[in-house]
Amino acid sequence: MSAAAARVVEIPGRGEQLIGYLVHDVEAGEPVDAAEVRRIAGRSVPAYMVPDQIVGIGALPLTANGKLDRNALPIPETGAVVDEVVAPATPEE
Repeated sequence: MSAAAARVVEIPGRGEQLIGYLVHDVEAGEPVDAAEVRRIAGRSVPAYMVPDQIVGIGALPLTANGKLDRNALPIPETGAVVDEVVAPATPEE
């Protein structure tokens, strides 16, 4: 079972953005397909609730009583954002 969280972060030069955090095995070296995550999320929530960026993390930070510590979620840096650019498969794309 996977875990995920989201928070709004002020990104300099970009304003407020909704950042999604997806727990996966960062040691395995397989990147998260951010476009696929956003596509799947778009089927369940309105467009404004789909994260602008997806960040892969090893585990969600928890408080002492076991609740999610949103303030401890990492703010994405240029290299920390997991986004893959996929070339178009057809001329129409």
